[in-house]
Amino acid sequence: MREVRNSIGGGATLFKQSVAYTQDKTYQASVWLRSLAPMTVKVYIRKDSPYYTEYAARTVTVGTTWQQVTIQGTVDVSVPDGS
Repeated sequence: MREVRNSIGGGATLFKQSVAYTQDKTYQASVWLRSLAPMTVKVYIRKDSPYYTEYAARTVTVGTTWQQVTIQGTVDVSVPDGS
């Protein structure tokens, strides 16, 4: 597990893991989030290089207690290393 801290109103935080995607396969990602004050967070599964194709996206409101956010999406093309 990796902990990343970002100040309120401080912009984006990026968690990145390169994955070789296979066409027509469904992928799932999960992350635990909390905030010092409620805020809106966007979570994506996407290609990690231009054009950053999104395969799944979810917008959630994160509060002061830990919550697990899970998303899933199906990839429409093969991507050898996520990029």
